[in-house]
Amino acid sequence: MRDLFRQIIRLTLALGLVVIPARLATAQVAASSPQRWLQETPTRERLSLNGVWTLSGADGALPQRLSVPGAVNSDRKLEYKREFFIDTAMASRDIRLAAAGINYACTILINGEFVAGHAGGYTPFEVSLKPSVLKFGEKNTISIEVDGSLDARRTLPAKHRPRGWPHRSGILRDISLLAVPKICIERVNMQPRFERGLREATLLLDLSIRAESDAKDSLPAQNGMFAGLSIRSLSDSAAGVQQGPKVAFSIAGIHQEVPRIVFPIANPRLWSPETPHLYELTASLFVGDSVIDVVRYRLGLRKIDIVGRTIYLNGKPITIRGVDYVEELNGLSGDSLRLAIDQRLAQIKRLGANAVRGPGHALHPDFVQRCSDEGILVLEEIPLYFANARQLQTPLVVDLATRALAEMIQRDKYEPAVLAWGLGTNLPAAPVANAAVRKLQETAAALDTRPVYLVTRSSSAGAAAAGVDFLLIDLFGKTGLDVDFASFGAKPLLPIFGFYVSPFLLRKRIPDPGKALIEAEEIQANNLKNALVSFEKKWPDYAGSFVHALVDWRSPLPTLNTGPIAKSRLNHAGLISETGKVRIGFQMVAANNRGDMNPPISPGEIQPYHPVVFPLAGVLAIFIFLLFFNRDKRLRTRLKRVFAHPHGFYSELREYRKVPMSLSIFLGIIEGVALAGVIAGAMFAFRQDPVFDEIVSLFSPSANAKIYFSWLLWHPGWLVLSLVAIYFAVSFIASLLIRFLALFFGESLSQNQAITIVFWTAACYLPLALVAPIFYRLALQPEVMKVAVFVGLAFFVWHVFRLYRAIKVLYVVPGSHATLVILVLLALAFGPLALYYQKSQAIFDYWPYYSALIHF
Repeated sequence: MRDLFRQIIRLTLALGLVVIPARLATAQVAASSPQRWLQETPTRERLSLNGVWTLSGADGALPQRLSVPGAVNSDRKLEYKREFFIDTAMASRDIRLAAAGINYACTILINGEFVAGHAGGYTPFEVSLKPSVLKFGEKNTISIEVDGSLDARRTLPAKHRPRGWPHRSGILRDISLLAVPKICIERVNMQPRFERGLREATLLLDLSIRAESDAKDSLPAQNGMFAGLSIRSLSDSAAGVQQGPKVAFSIAGIHQEVPRIVFPIANPRLWSPETPHLYELTASLFVGDSVIDVVRYRLGLRKIDIVGRTIYLNGKPITIRGVDYVEELNGLSGDSLRLAIDQRLAQIKRLGANAVRGPGHALHPDFVQRCSDEGILVLEEIPLYFANARQLQTPLVVDLATRALAEMIQRDKYEPAVLAWGLGTNLPAAPVANAAVRKLQETAAALDTRPVYLVTRSSSAGAAAAGVDFLLIDLFGKTGLDVDFASFGAKPLLPIFGFYVSPFLLRKRIPDPGKALIEAEEIQANNLKNALVSFEKKWPDYAGSFVHALVDWRSPLPTLNTGPIAKSRLNHAGLISETGKVRIGFQMVAANNRGDMNPPISPGEIQPYHPVVFPLAGVLAIFIFLLFFNRDKRLRTRLKRVFAHPHGFYSELREYRKVPMSLSIFLGIIEGVALAGVIAGAMFAFRQDPVFDEIVSLFSPSANAKIYFSWLLWHPGWLVLSLVAIYFAVSFIASLLIRFLALFFGESLSQNQAITIVFWTAACYLPLALVAPIFYRLALQPEVMKVAVFVGLAFFVWHVFRLYRAIKVLYVVPGSHATLVILVLLALAFGPLALYYQKSQAIFDYWPYYSALIHF
């Protein structure tokens, strides 16, 4: 035992294992998030900070000029700078910095003094600036350091975002300074109450008043303050202005609440997709007869109820016919932003859709506002997207999610278009997910009365799904025919259907790329029609559905479905192509939404592609092996000995009875082809499976790495050759490690002996050559694949045991020492990879989620 401990110490010192603590990211978040008011008023002014900024890298890169809002494809730290001027007249105002979206984390300094920090790029924040920070009547300098990096554990969203949106950093949305009175209306909370079958409406309002100390002290002793309210229709100018109550109150502190103001609305007109009627509420603050502050809000009067599986809007059941929109508006402003929004809204209206969903993050505020104008319902979500249990155990992540939800609700709570708030997408079935969703539910309920929902792809989502008001079922790539919707519970269910346009799958049958594209688009349209119609027939009390997506979108990483020639991250799954071409699928969905006749199509069937390389390589390997096995007595004899009498084989090898290198290399080639055929066949079989694509993304360190893998996957001959080359490279490294470790036991092995050990102990993989020619077909059968995984593990264990016996004989050591060597070899072989992937990709954190998804 003493010798064993000595060997352990020597191996540890030789390997020089050092634990390096990971750097933990921290984020400071501004305390408040602003409500959007309709326009400037006489008491409030906005100084836009949009325009040209100086951009420089934290690594000393040369500065350049960049327009803000703007987006950059960088995850480095970048510093934005510009100068601005504040008139001396503004010194009597409270100056606030308001940012609508800075991605991802930012630190803001004005004149060299820290003023705010924030994490999360899709929701707004606002901070009041101390007068000492600003120089009135002079130039001021604002500096914003933006850290665009996302990691696998502590950012929201996380690095892993399957079918998600591209990560672009920078000052993505408007940034400005707000000048407000030092005694001002800080917030207005409104809640409509309906009576007499929605024929009467009353607004219940709470006002929050903020008074700076110096301004409060200057008020009269009996400070006779009043809050006045009025409302007018934005859709009917002839309706006139309705005056509301005038409520008296006194300022007792910095924050003063004016609760429960009752404001009856005469002849209320309700907002709906058919009649998107809007009102403008004006709240005014008076000291005596003087108006000291005015704010205006847009709002719509409408009532949402959920009973059983039905969603009611204004007392009538509504069927959601929605479409997902992966937004591409970040970095736009002015006319370009307005044109882009108008174009997308026009397309949604032509589609006959009455709802739009922004997957994974809050939509652009201007887009949401225009949806209220146009009568399009909106589903908004926070970036709790594919979060795993480990992330949900991290207090920082849950805090970021809670803050993002609060900021999103505060921003858009009075937009009548917003139907519900999304609390997460494809979360794990785990107690920590239940706790996180419960906290988010409580946050949403404290701020707004709208329903909340989750997006899930599995009925095993657990208590988290049971607690929300309705569910979106992610069925991308599936028809939904095999889904038991009853298992999701008695609540509204809205499936999300979507299919890729995959012309490359037809390339062997239709050589003309143009015709192949038309055929592929017709197949997408037919799949969408079948999915939508079958769901409506199977579940007549359905609440609606969504189609993913309106337009082709770019992902963080390429998808395998982009085929062998794509070098971009574009997902060809939209009803409209990136170039603006309206696909036949758009017309099919529009016809379904409007109840019209479907457009004529004649979709063919995707013919299974059976590459000749798998049977050719497998049969050729078997034939050559059998030929040499029958003709070469040395090969035949040694193979029998290595299986039947391995101790004798390794003893002879230790006594320098060399095995010809040619035989070892030949055996390695057959083993490599057998392993490569099975592994490549399985990968090729699942090349269209969305879950397999997600797992590949999880293991891809960069976009380029996945592009290369995708090319190999669609050229299986090169994939097999690459895997054989990898097998030889790993085997050579393993032989060097075996020689190196032998020195610790006083043994000296030649390279010939080490290579012989590696290839001849791996001879157990030779039987795999029998299934390699057809495994790519067998792998598509779920039961076969489950058995194959366990059989593969059994072969690996068999190989490890054979290597253990070889080490024991060649090193002349007891079993405990041989076990130690095997453990060290496995640690050296898999440890660095495991550490790298766990740190950068958190693969072990996602393992429970994907293992449950593929039912292993």
